[in-house]
Amino acid sequence: DSSSLDRPPLIAATGQRRCRLYCFSFAGGSSHAFQAWAGDMQSRRHQSQGHSPVVQVVSVELKGHGGRAEEDSPLNDEDDLAAVEEIAAAIAADAPAGCSIALCGLSAGALTAVEVYRAMAPELRGRVVSFTVAGRAPLRLLLDGTAASLPPPHEPDDFSKYALASEEVMASPAWASYFLPLLVGDLTADARAYRRLCALATAAAAAAAAPAAAASPSGSVGEPLLGSCPLLVCCGS
Repeated sequence: DSSSLDRPPLIAATGQRRCRLYCFSFAGGSSHAFQAWAGDMQSRRHQSQGHSPVVQVVSVELKGHGGRAEEDSPLNDEDDLAAVEEIAAAIAADAPAGCSIALCGLSAGALTAVEVYRAMAPELRGRVVSFTVAGRAPLRLLLDGTAASLPPPHEPDDFSKYALASEEVMASPAWASYFLPLLVGDLTADARAYRRLCALATAAAAAAAAPAAAASPSGSVGEPLLGSCPLLVCCGS
């Protein structure tokens, strides 16, 4: 209900809040991962005698996931950046004027959130009051380019350990036909984002070491990845 797009990338409960927390799911996950968070906020509202909670949880639904499962997931850098621009535009349309913004990325969602932040217009970035991440670094075999496609069914361990799925789901036919390919696709996209952001961080370090260089505009290559946005790393690598 938060976007006019035909297939909205944002899923949120109704109601006005002083801060909107945009949440990016882990690899293989969807907006469903944050339903409990939204429910907790509603419970706090009841406990506070009807007063609206400070934070409204907004789940970001990526292409190929959850309610957007029929859409093609990004397959390359160009697709990734187009999806990032779409989400940044959706957040710009969704966040009311004067409403603070917070971002939260879990696992692979962390780097997606970083790229969405960098794609925001300077005014919108200035409203981001908190950036919270939890997760581990991308799989090394994907970073090294040694796994270009789905591994053989008898070698799923490197990928399945990243899955937050029950044993029943992992033993079902749907695991091999849908969930595992989705998980591998997300982890591969995470590795692409890692490479892009490493390149930007390297360029930013080089720019910082060259004080005679002209100042870079906000959000450009020479700026730190998150500018001056407060960052909280809850756990992981």
